[in-house]
Amino acid sequence: RAQVHLMFVVALYCVILVLIAVADASVIHLVLTSAGYTYGPLLGLFGFGLFTHRAVRDKLVPVVCIAAPAATVGIVQFFKRVVKYEMGLSLWIVCSVLTAIGLAAISMPLRYPPAAESVLEAHNVVEMKLLGSDDEQGPTADTSEAQATQLEAEETL
Repeated sequence: RAQVHLMFVVALYCVILVLIAVADASVIHLVLTSAGYTYGPLLGLFGFGLFTHRAVRDKLVPVVCIAAPAATVGIVQFFKRVVKYEMGLSLWIVCSVLTAIGLAAISMPLRYPPAAESVLEAHNVVEMKLLGSDDEQGPTADTSEAQATQLEAEETL
């Protein structure tokens, strides 16, 4: 256990030395910038799921989540070289918006979320029972045995 701990300390020390030698910015800024590329898609996924009721094509979500940071790198470099503007930590916003746009492009609208449909149906059945609707009067003399069993099952909802 002590050897593993020592190896991680040495590895982390080497990473810090490489970052100091390569990067001209502070290590904290470098860490936050790299976190922007990784957490930007997560923020976009969270916002898309929170504010929309759309079904995404699951197999294309990883493609969008990889393409959004790649496009963000291009946008950051464009602003840096052409517009002479350093984006800084606002790349989180750019990356999350690109992810949300990509998810919107690969999604389709839902009428209700899947769980809500069964809840809505159960609510309607209970409401009809409480209001004494004429549609659900129970089995009558001309009702078959299967229909009576089905009505009893619906009453338990």
